[in-house]
Amino acid sequence: MGNDVKSTAPAFPGRETILYEIRQALGRAASGGGGCLVVEGAAGTGKSELLRLAGMHGEASGFGLVAGTAVPLDTGAPFSTLRRVLRENLSARDYVLLTDRRTFDPLAPVDRIVEFLRRSTRDRPLLVALDDAHLVDDLTADALRNLIDASVTLPVLWILARGASRTPGHAQETIDWLIREGAARHRLESLSPEAVAEISAELLGACPDDDVLALVARVNGNPFLLNELLVTSLSDGRICVQDGVAVLLDAEPAPAFRQAVMHHLRGLSHECLRILDAVAVLGQRFSIHEAAGLLGRNPVELLPLIGELIAASVLEDEGPTLAFRHPLVRETLYDRLSEPTRTALHREAAATLWREGRSAPTFLEHLMLGRRGEDDGLVPAAAHPEARFAPEAGQ
Repeated sequence: MGNDVKSTAPAFPGRETILYEIRQALGRAASGGGGCLVVEGAAGTGKSELLRLAGMHGEASGFGLVAGTAVPLDTGAPFSTLRRVLRENLSARDYVLLTDRRTFDPLAPVDRIVEFLRRSTRDRPLLVALDDAHLVDDLTADALRNLIDASVTLPVLWILARGASRTPGHAQETIDWLIREGAARHRLESLSPEAVAEISAELLGACPDDDVLALVARVNGNPFLLNELLVTSLSDGRICVQDGVAVLLDAEPAPAFRQAVMHHLRGLSHECLRILDAVAVLGQRFSIHEAAGLLGRNPVELLPLIGELIAASVLEDEGPTLAFRHPLVRETLYDRLSEPTRTALHREAAATLWREGRSAPTFLEHLMLGRRGEDDGLVPAAAHPEARFAPEAGQ
């Protein structure tokens, strides 16, 4: 068998290079050389889809498949990830043999699993795919080191996917160690505009017009958000197909899309979500000092949390300012705030921006949006290139 494994599994526009590398690695494993690939990316960049396609490629090429996903609760339960993955993929008899512990050695099952790998790969190669590997418990992390090292001479390919957020932990240290020991590392970036257009045409079953392409550009190449935006807009009648062309009727995202956005952010800590809720009122771009002033915090205290949000690709660094990576995410966070909360945050934002010396139109807009009622003496302004509100004459 050659190194390039052929498969009838579907492609993933914009991810052709990593899929080619996976097929090459499958070919090497089928020839008897084990290996390990690490796929990294922010939430929604397609890690799970890549593992699914890798499994399809593998099975179409004669590989056995063991696949599973770590979950946040795993971190507090010894061997929980490994036991669940084995239970979901093996027969009851094999599962009992591999996990039955008769000694006090916590890693005793590893020897049994290595023997199982040797036995099961006599007839065909094996692909082991583990999603969200950064969430595995400590004992599973230790077991992975031993298992991957022991299977180097076996026809076994390991693919581990982890998120972009680099929160410290034994699982992250293990994955870093595997990379230092030779595991191939692949980072998933945003999709190109060409890949976005191709996926859009495939999902909609028609060529998207310029307005649809302008709408999907607002997700900045995130496959998950792109899929949810198109599917919900189509099902909600905001996009329709006319004479083979997908036409945009309403650029406002459907309510189901906003629910999907919050699902997309579910992995963030409570503190990070609290920061996002607050800075959503500041607009697409803001400084760390403005965020700190709005939250009543020392800017230095926010740095680790801002770093987590950048690593998770929710925010991005634009020199002296920060920006939401996906404008639609900011809009969703802003819209979900209750009216009293939004009003209070705008009033605080006005005071913060005044102290930071921001332009008068920006300050006045927040002051207007944070007004308590009709007696504040502020009225809508005439058309202005920078602001939507201004004080009445004499105020």
